[in-house]
Amino acid sequence: MPWTSLSLDDAGALLRRLLRPIDWLVAPEWFVTNVARVPTAGLEPTPPPGVSVRLGSVSDDAEALARLVHGRESLAWRFARGDVVLVAEVDGQVVGCTWLTNQPLRPSYFPIKVEPKPGEWYNYGLVLLPAFRGRGLGRILSRRAMAEASRRGGDVVFGHARRFSGVAAASHTAAGFVTVDDVLGIKVLDRFVVVLYRRRRRPVRRA
Repeated sequence: MPWTSLSLDDAGALLRRLLRPIDWLVAPEWFVTNVARVPTAGLEPTPPPGVSVRLGSVSDDAEALARLVHGRESLAWRFARGDVVLVAEVDGQVVGCTWLTNQPLRPSYFPIKVEPKPGEWYNYGLVLLPAFRGRGLGRILSRRAMAEASRRGGDVVFGHARRFSGVAAASHTAAGFVTVDDVLGIKVLDRFVVVLYRRRRRPVRRA
């Protein structure tokens, strides 16, 4: 089958098979861009009993968040530039978080610089402790991030996720985000990502 006639799913599967013998050196990456209009006030989900979601702070949550923050965007760096964190607690224990920013960012996991436009907030760093995945907490965090962006005057929230991520991609979908484009690339030496192909699926709808 010619390469140009492959679907994105087929192309991604073929690329993974071709690179599997040398994935210590290079590995395929497939990212999606997910976008959502912020919800009307009051539509954010109510957490189940024992679960709460609140704004985090460097003074109260630094120790708990240190277990959840990964990549070159350190906890101190995020707070210093004014990024917003929402933390999920189960029976008083911090078990997950997600971040919002309206400033330019080059995420450690994504190969393209992100530059939010006026009215846009970028949602990144969604993490849940393994024992608390699969309970809908990612969806709740994503929806609360949308509500927080609305409270701060935003009208669009967007984020990136690995196509087959068990947390971010699934949580975005469950929260009502839609995928607007795909980015296929190759990670070199487990650090640098080279973009091979980018396809826009649909335009971003704005008010």
